[in-house]
Formats: sequence, C-alpha cells, structure tokens
Amino acid sequence: MGNLTMALALILATETSNMDRYAVGDTHLPPGQWAYGRFQMRMPMLRDINKWSGRPSTGRPVYDSRDAMNPEMDVHLAAWWLRRRAGDDATVKIYLTTWNGGRVGRNSKTARDYYRKAMTIQSTRPIHYTKAIAEIRKAGLK
Repeated sequence: MGNLTMALALILATETSNMDRYAVGDTHLPPGQWAYGRFQMRMPMLRDINKWSGRPSTGRPVYDSRDAMNPEMDVHLAAWWLRRRAGDDATVKIYLTTWNGGRVGRNSKTARDYYRKAMTIQSTRPIHYTKAIAEIRKAGLK
C-alpha cells in the first residue's frame, strides 16, 4: 500500500469513523468554515481544486460541498488536493500534517497532534480503518 493510500485511509477513519457521507462538522463556526463529507473537507480546499481544474464555473463552482459529500468523488478530490499540496511521493506524515494544517501549517502543533491521533487509528479503531481502506480501493486508488 502506498503512502497516499494509507494517509487517505487514516484521514477517512479519523474524520468520520462511521463513513457518513452527509457529515457536516464544525457547525459552531460560520457556514463558510464548515467541514463537509467523510473527509470533512473545507471550502478553502474546494476553492484550491476549483482553481486547479481550469474549467470555468457556470452558476456554481465546479466543485462544492455536494461533491465533498459524494462518495464517488470525495476520495479523488482529497487525493488531488494532497498530491498538489504535498507532492506525489510524500511520506504519510507529510500527507497527514498537510491535510490538517495545509502546506504552511503542517509544522504546527495542531497538525503534529493530528498526525499522532491518525497514526493510532489502526490500533484503536481497526474496523473503521479496514472500512476506510476498502473505500479508498473501491474508488480505484491502490
């Protein structure tokens, strides 16, 4: 299993252990800062992906919170964002800390704490991790 696949599975199992595609998190924050779907994607991430898509939007962005809640797309959007922000051959640690802190904040205490938490998922919630691996592979990532 590659580093990106492992990182995506750890993120998925950490963020929404029940694989709830309709999960909306951080609703105590203003709506533009909420997190959506199984990966708990935020709007800045989707704005990045829209910018990289090179396709003009007509009426709505090319990708939005509905896509973050679509299990046929969320894995691919998360992988695309991580590859662009961390590189194709990053370590699991770089992928996880980038997911939590972005390229600039991946060295923050919060991002390091997220990495440590995610790395325990295999042992603390093995069933959720196994489900996450299955979801990543179902999406066509190996």
